[in-house]
Amino acid sequence: MDEERIPRDFDKYLRGMRIVVVALVMGVVTFAVITLFTSGEAKPDRQPVVAFIGLVFAAITLVAREVAPKVIVTSVRKKIANGSWPSPQQAASPILKDATTEEKFLLIYQSRLIVRAGLLEGAAFLNLIMFTIDHQWWSFAIAAVFAAINLSTFPSRDGLLNWIDQQVELLALEQTNS
Repeated sequence: MDEERIPRDFDKYLRGMRIVVVALVMGVVTFAVITLFTSGEAKPDRQPVVAFIGLVFAAITLVAREVAPKVIVTSVRKKIANGSWPSPQQAASPILKDATTEEKFLLIYQSRLIVRAGLLEGAAFLNLIMFTIDHQWWSFAIAAVFAAINLSTFPSRDGLLNWIDQQVELLALEQTNS
């Protein structure tokens, strides 16, 4: 991306997104440590029904984590293409007032990141609670994997700029096809 097309306050937003990812992961890690020290003995005669609920929720979350943000981004990109985004209420925001296309996509990426990371964090917390209840180590492992996946979404400068470039190209295609 050309230097003149980099959104205003890009580094500030990037730093904020990085803080969000680290904070969400640290919340899961902190709760995981707490569950390890506070969970009691397993009850050997009990079926891990509650833990299976966490497993099902984890599977649903993985699907939702991929589908929901794509729907959001596609919908907003179409609104940008036809000139209906931001809405008049959103345009009153100082952030969106006179925002360039790249700046709009920066804000969209931020929302996308929060949705994706929040879904994983919720499923990780649920599985840690299930671990506390049913003492199934695979519930703990699911939470650990989800925290690792969340950490892997730590946004890089180049990755974010490339994503914005891709969205601008897709927007141009949508505008020419309209």
